[in-house]
Amino acid sequence: MQSFLEISIGLFGILQCFHDFEDDFESICGILKECGGLNAIKTLEEHKNGEINKMSGDTIAKFFTLDKQKDVPVSLLLGTDFYF
Repeated sequence: MQSFLEISIGLFGILQCFHDFEDDFESICGILKECGGLNAIKTLEEHKNGEINKMSGDTIAKFFTLDKQKDVPVSLLLGTDFYF
């Protein structure tokens, strides 16, 4: 089983892709769906860790629903800031 940190970093990477390629939003969504990423995020909504449930649910709500225009900062979705 993957650790909280590994999953958080993975979700952060996905969010960063959406941020970095805002102009190509639909392509990023399509690629993520094609490679099984959306299904993986949906699976994380059932994770035993409540923070991971929330992060994955918020990610789906922000990028994969009809109401994609919610203006939620990445740091709020993840509950923390990451610096690399």
